[in-house]
Amino acid sequence: MKKIALILGILSSVAVLAGDHSATMKINAEIIRPLNIKSNGDIELGVLTRGEYKTGESSFEIEGESGAGVLVTIERNNILTHKNDKSITVNYSLEYGDLQRRLDSNGLNTLPMKVHITVPRDQAAGVYEGEIVASIRYN
Repeated sequence: MKKIALILGILSSVAVLAGDHSATMKINAEIIRPLNIKSNGDIELGVLTRGEYKTGESSFEIEGESGAGVLVTIERNNILTHKNDKSITVNYSLEYGDLQRRLDSNGLNTLPMKVHITVPRDQAAGVYEGEIVASIRYN
């Protein structure tokens, strides 16, 4: 009987010393508006002559969470390509504002784009095309 009482005492002591342990991890999430970006129109340089300098402007409109910071990435190669002969190109330069932007109280911001082009005196005639692609993410 003493042995049984001793064994039960030891087992209950081990159970008390081992005890139950637990931990709690909270889960938090903030849901915000998705980002959207759209062009406010193409940059139309119109008809140019050889040797002419011209600029054209447009912008991208950014929409998202009010007051949030966003980072814009611009993809371009600064080349316009002849519509019928892709081996013929003309260079342009691109000017734009700060790519780290803050959305206003309405969740909006505008990123201006300005193209500068000087047509070389020996440039082949024809229609030339290019594109600027803007991507955004929350910063």
